[in-house]
Amino acid sequence: MSGLTIVSTSSTNCLMDDTLDVLELKLDGPSESESCEQNRYNNNGTKETESVCTEQSDSVDYSSMLTFVEPAFHAASDPPYCSQCSTNHNNTYFTLSCQECLKCFETASIPQVFAIIRQWSPSIQSNMIFYIEKLISIGCGVNDYDSVSGFTLLHFAARCGSKNVGNSEMAITCIQYLLEKNATVYIRDLWMAMMTIHYGAFYNVPAVINSLLSHNSPLGFDINYGCEGFDGGSALHIACMNMSYDAAKILLDKGANVGFKNSSGLCPKELIPEEDVNEPDSAHSLAVRRMRKLLQSYEEKENVSVPNYDDVHGKALLLAMGVAIGDQVMIDDERQGRLMFCGRVEFAGGVWAGVELPGADGKNDGSVDGISYFKCPAFRGIFTPVIKISKPGAKSRSHARRASIDVDHKKLDLSNVVSKINTGRRSVISKPLCAARMYQVFNIKLGRTLCIRINQRTYI
Repeated sequence: MSGLTIVSTSSTNCLMDDTLDVLELKLDGPSESESCEQNRYNNNGTKETESVCTEQSDSVDYSSMLTFVEPAFHAASDPPYCSQCSTNHNNTYFTLSCQECLKCFETASIPQVFAIIRQWSPSIQSNMIFYIEKLISIGCGVNDYDSVSGFTLLHFAARCGSKNVGNSEMAITCIQYLLEKNATVYIRDLWMAMMTIHYGAFYNVPAVINSLLSHNSPLGFDINYGCEGFDGGSALHIACMNMSYDAAKILLDKGANVGFKNSSGLCPKELIPEEDVNEPDSAHSLAVRRMRKLLQSYEEKENVSVPNYDDVHGKALLLAMGVAIGDQVMIDDERQGRLMFCGRVEFAGGVWAGVELPGADGKNDGSVDGISYFKCPAFRGIFTPVIKISKPGAKSRSHARRASIDVDHKKLDLSNVVSKINTGRRSVISKPLCAARMYQVFNIKLGRTLCIRINQRTYI
């Protein structure tokens, strides 16, 4: 029996109502029952040790083996400028060519180094591996967050591949280094819920996409993962929207679904910008026609296959929720039915639950757009985002609506109103100012990787 490691990350985005989660499963070779230790470092560089339980059994009780580890959210800070550069307003970007700044960099904290790599400077982005190695060496977790940009190191690595500022070779070097350090390929940023592959499409860096899809993960990588920040669209949606031709080409070559619909029911080709009717021969119009021709060629030759929806994504999510197929569940704490399906679907991004209702007040028979996810009598099936289901009697995750009341809207005197947020250059924010995605990591011992949604919200 292989050892099992489950890594789960729950999160909440201040811009969205749903929550996401990363569940990482790692499948190792045979191992004996053991207890090992993993090292973490807090913001002060102090080592923290936590136990990870492993178990050898034909029937693994996951719930008894879960240990939570939270990646750090590193506070806002300025780059470690020397006293002279900090007062020189013409010196916009941090540079190691200043000997005094170099001395300050040698003792820089994690937030200060994050402040450096946020700068959109060719000298910094083209040497990203130097700064990433510095962060790891001073105790930054490989999945830790910069609370200003909302990025992890993988997101910074993907961004540094942007043309004219960074380069794709540096991006690949950084990504491979981080993956060797067990960075989570499915991890999303805080503000747009974008994975690294989405940034590869956004910045048109095909090398980043190829590196991620070639990563040796036993579960593979779902190229069609949706991004809530882009209306549930896949990386191909983002590439088409941004006219990232090279990224779209490699996504299609690697099997991206040209018929995948975002939350608004739009396919990638429908997000390609319109031509300039006044200048049909302009560079923009030619690029639009080229992109449309690319998508059309794959539509014609693609043999669309129905994915296997009975996969580990739905099973792992149900395990985390404590719910099983066939159980009675509540939908929005209003309607009760029998859970028949949980997993990814073709008609929208994310993880969905299929429920059979006791009466004929549903919408389907378990099939949508000709694809059958489960079977039930007509008009008794319904699909809902998984965050809307719960066990009967469980505490509601949504806030009860207040009764409407009459409000006397008096004229307000705003003459003395000032901002309560200090936006000065030296301001330091100890915590994100809104609900942020906090990722929690379960460690057990396995060796596979996958990303799912989870029903948990954390406000910090």
